[in-house]
Amino acid sequence: MEEDFYLPDGRRVWITERALENFEDHDDCPFCQGRAAAHRGCGEDRNPFVKVEFPQGSSELYEDDHWLWAQGHALGSKEPGGLLLFEQPNRGQDV
Repeated sequence: MEEDFYLPDGRRVWITERALENFEDHDDCPFCQGRAAAHRGCGEDRNPFVKVEFPQGSSELYEDDHWLWAQGHALGSKEPGGLLLFEQPNRGQDV
């Protein structure tokens, strides 16, 4: 089930099945893993996914785990603060 909708500024957003599968599962989301790695202070060289070369302008890039991890890392390295709630080692447990 893939969905698309329009943002208020007119841009079209397409949600793929893979994105929906990872919607609430941050542990398996390459973007979230990269973001969390940046929050932990890991460098870009710690990307665990194999880099794949795609033809110029290929939309497959946006489904590639290496690229998604790198984008998450780029965002996470610019965010202030420490680990997010889902990145905490004791999340889901009573403290």
